[in-house]
Order: sequence, then structure tokens, then C-alpha cells
Amino acid sequence: MVEVSINRNANKLEISSYNGNSGEIFRDSNTSKRSPNELNFFREDNNHAYVGGEITYKRGCENNLVVSPYEINILGNIKNALILVNPDKIEVSPISTFLNLFEENEKLLLGNINYHIPKRVFMREDLPLVNLDRLKEELIEKYGVKPLKISRLDGGRSQNGIYFLKDEMKRKFVFKFRGEDGERSELISEILNKVPEYFPQIYPRVDEFNNYTLEIGGHRFGLEEFIEQTEQKEISLGYFSLFGKHLGRFHDKLSFASSEDSTLENKLTRGESFNESSILSLYIDLINNGKERHKLFLNSIEGMVLGNFSNKMKELPSRLIHKDLNSSNVLWINDKPKIIDSESLGFYKRINEFVAPLLLDGNMGRPNYLKSSIQNLIENYDSATDEPLSQNEVEILPNLLKYSLLRFYVVRSIRRGIEDREYTQILKNNLKDLGDKND
Repeated sequence: MVEVSINRNANKLEISSYNGNSGEIFRDSNTSKRSPNELNFFREDNNHAYVGGEITYKRGCENNLVVSPYEINILGNIKNALILVNPDKIEVSPISTFLNLFEENEKLLLGNINYHIPKRVFMREDLPLVNLDRLKEELIEKYGVKPLKISRLDGGRSQNGIYFLKDEMKRKFVFKFRGEDGERSELISEILNKVPEYFPQIYPRVDEFNNYTLEIGGHRFGLEEFIEQTEQKEISLGYFSLFGKHLGRFHDKLSFASSEDSTLENKLTRGESFNESSILSLYIDLINNGKERHKLFLNSIEGMVLGNFSNKMKELPSRLIHKDLNSSNVLWINDKPKIIDSESLGFYKRINEFVAPLLLDGNMGRPNYLKSSIQNLIENYDSATDEPLSQNEVEILPNLLKYSLLRFYVVRSIRRGIEDREYTQILKNNLKDLGDKND
């Protein structure tokens, strides 16, 4: 049974032991706490919160959406919960009830919101600068590579995360950030070397048997082959036909590489980003940023919720995928791709692999959908793979793309405040091409 503890003197709210799948609803009065003028937005994995101060998650917390004016908020063992704290009441409900409760609580959510970048994302985007002299010593000792030249490569999402090297034999390397999890980084490195047709060579350390990565400042870095692209492919329907064939073969090779270790799926599985909490946080941000202006986008989200999009996604098959195949991570040598930036590689719903190539032209660019590209990609993927997409995967992909476009828009335009006057109309056109009515 849900446990709620309030300390008004300490401005503290603590809730524990609740799972929205039980259908239980908790309501209690809360007459002594006024709503603040501002709320802070935090995302931690697949939990989203709008709070007057900070929020802390203890034990297993998944798929929760919290709106609370308290400065100290602590959740423990809470799953699938919608937590709304009004000046006159506290309500803990299954997150699936959000749309039914939203009208009576809408005023609570409107106001100034301070958006905080998730800790994991912030860490990746603001890595500490590596001392190049010390790095030279480490490369000689740990990898047996004596660089004549080291330069930091700017651009992309990982600040101070990529370094270009050239050694005495004129070999070219990239030394790059691999993540914060040592075991995960080592496993991914092993898998990449099992699929040399599609990945650059990953160099093992010479001082430690079967190890690939090096810890610098609490982060994992690794050494790999530098890939020189010979051709920049234009994003067109022909591109998706060519890429679809390679994607089908690529998935088959990844599947074979992972089949030797039955524990790999457990080790490389991460939370998905399409749960109810994620979807409904987009809804709140769009309402708060202009309900009438974003009416089409809100209608699209309501359609997903009412159509049970999240549960349908959960029923789809998972497999080992790259998950970040935007065009800047696919380098072409004639008509053969080499795939880089594989830190996101892991076990997810297979259909997630199609989002980045269909929508993202580079890491930081404005997302865009090319009409009919989905058909070209699927048709050629199915012709090349041993495991074609199921009917359920094909049917849900347009909705996954719509959800992803809306998420990119909210993150880019609202949470990060990037000015782009054309973006709203482009998104409307994209949604229309994917089946939404453009009123």
C-alpha cells in the first residue's frame, strides 16, 4: 500500500511503495503548501518531475510523472505513478489516468518552468578536457601507439570527447569517449570487433588482456580506427533503399555476434524512452508553451495515449541494435557504410533502430521526415534480413516516428530554447505526411 509522508516545516514530501498497475488511487488533503512561482523540470532515466526544488529516486522507480511544489521530494519503489500535489490535495494515481485528470489540474502545471538537462546527458556534453601530454604517455603504455600528433575534434554532442591521432607509421586513429560504465563499454567494444564489415577496428590494450577501454577522470575512453568517408550521400528515397539493404544485413550480423553470450541481453538492456511518463511530459510542456499554438501536436499525443501506443510498443520484440544511426554516424566508402559512435548500442525494441535514419540528418540538426522514405527503408530491409519486420512493427512505426518528432521538438525548442522559426511548420508537415490531419 502506498505510503505518503509530509513534513511541511521542512518543505518535504516522501512517497513510497506504489505501482500504478494495481489501479490503487490515493487522495489526501494538503492545505498548507502553496504552489511556487516556478517549477524545476528533471528527467532521470524514464522518470519525469516538475517540482519546487529537487527530487530523489530511491530503489526501483520507473515510469513516474510528478508535479509537486515541495522543495524536497523523495520517491522510493514507485512505478507507473502520476503524482499531482495541489495546494488543497495530494493525488497518487495510475499514470494511465493522466488525460482524465488533466483538465481539473491544468492550472497547477501552467507557469514558469526551469528545464534541467539530465545528468547523464550533461556529463556527455561537458566532459573534462584531457591533458594531451599525459594522453600521449597513456597511449604508448596502454595501447602501444606512439602518436606524433593529437588534436581534439569539436562538434557533435560530446564536448572534449573525441581526439584524432596520427602515429609514426602515418596510421590514423580516433580516441573517444565510450561511456561511464566500464563493463558496458568493454562488452560493446568486443561486439564491434565481431562485425568488422560495418564497424571500425577497435584496438585492444597491450597492457591488459582482453581489455579495450581506459579510464580518464571517471569516464571510459577507447581507441579505434579512423574512417575516411569517400562519399557524402544525399538524403533521398534512393538513400533509404540502399541503407535499408545494409541495415537488414547489419542486424543479422549483430544478432549472430550476440548469440554466443546468453547473458548479453541482460547486461546491455537499457530503459526505453516511449513510456507514459515520457509521452505525458511532452504534453505538459506543449500546453505550457501555448495550448492553442500547439493544438495539432496535443491532438497527436492524445491520439497515441487513447490508442494505447505505449503498451503496444512494449509488446514488440527486442534485439541488439545501434540506436543512433543518424546520417553523421554512417560514413560511406563508395556504397558500403561504416558505422561509428556506437555508445548507445544495446538491446531495445528493434523498431527503435528506424527512428534516427528516418528523421535525423546529423546529431544536432533539425529533425525532418522525407515523405515515403519509411516504405523504401522497410521494403529493402525486409528483402535483406533473415527476420523481416512483423506486421505489428510495420503498423506502429508511423506512430513511433510521430512521437519521436514531437519529443525532438519539445527538447529542442522548449527545453533547450533553440530559436528556429520554421520548425513548427516543418513539424506540422511531417506529422501530416505520417498520417495526422493538419487542421
